[in-house]
Amino acid sequence: MDETVPRSKRDLKNGVALQRARLAKGMTLGDVVAACAERDCTIDPRNLSRAERNMGGIGARKVPVLLEVLGLSVEQLVP
Repeated sequence: MDETVPRSKRDLKNGVALQRARLAKGMTLGDVVAACAERDCTIDPRNLSRAERNMGGIGARKVPVLLEVLGLSVEQLVP
């Protein structure tokens, strides 16, 4: 298994880092969802919002695309 990708939704713990990165780029939730969609990755904006509040998660297969869009690394999100 690729060690650079969280193994489950619960492994993605730092929602604050997601939100800070999104806001630093001046992006709305919709902007992030659209940028992911351009990369053939569907993320529900409600799930992204929950992930930012550490109340839910993003599927492990979608995380690499989300990180690319936000310019983050896994190390910034996994404790």
